[in-house]
Amino acid sequence: REAERRYPDDPTLPAARAQLAILIDDREQVQEAVERALTLDPDDPMALEARASFRGGIQGDIDGAHADLKRVVAIAPGSSTGWNALGLVESERGADREAEAALKRSIALDPQDPVGHANLAILYLDQDRVEEAKAEIDAAIAADPAFEIGLVARGRYYMQKGDMERAVRDLLAGTTANPAYSQGLLLLGAAHYERGDREAADQAFDNAERLDPNDPAIANVRTAIAI
Repeated sequence: REAERRYPDDPTLPAARAQLAILIDDREQVQEAVERALTLDPDDPMALEARASFRGGIQGDIDGAHADLKRVVAIAPGSSTGWNALGLVESERGADREAEAALKRSIALDPQDPVGHANLAILYLDQDRVEEAKAEIDAAIAADPAFEIGLVARGRYYMQKGDMERAVRDLLAGTTANPAYSQGLLLLGAAHYERGDREAADQAFDNAERLDPNDPAIANVRTAIAI
């Protein structure tokens, strides 16, 4: 905010504030900051990415998020974060080929960034392409051994291979590295449940739900267990 007061014509400042506001779930500030950034520059990639995150992650407007991110990569084709975000949205839309292509483009632009490798691994796990997933997980963890998404992805890999002991170990490591990672806690709960530890599973699900009350997957898993 101080920087915006000093440099009122710079659209990247309110765009950055919008992205921070998403992390603290300050929805009014996200909308205000995005509107300010896009008023200053309708083609600011950071502002468009922030609006896409808000549309897709909070409003459930996947088509709107997709449109914003297509615009981002058209304006800034060298943006690895733009291609990564587009890959995630394509996956949400069920467009798996387009998702894979976008994530591979992100990795090609920044091969040392573990995020693209981990997200591509998760896409492969969704498709039961477990060995291809393992190669991407290994690349993510080689780039950053403490990267929580890589550790959680490896935990999920072991779940799909039926090795629950290793799965729980990696999921505990990932959720310790980032205790606010609700998707990791959701998977940890599922792994505990598979091992028959219902109390630990319930605790992990409670923590996931507290951290991300907007995620319907947690309620879906708990409903399936109850049934």
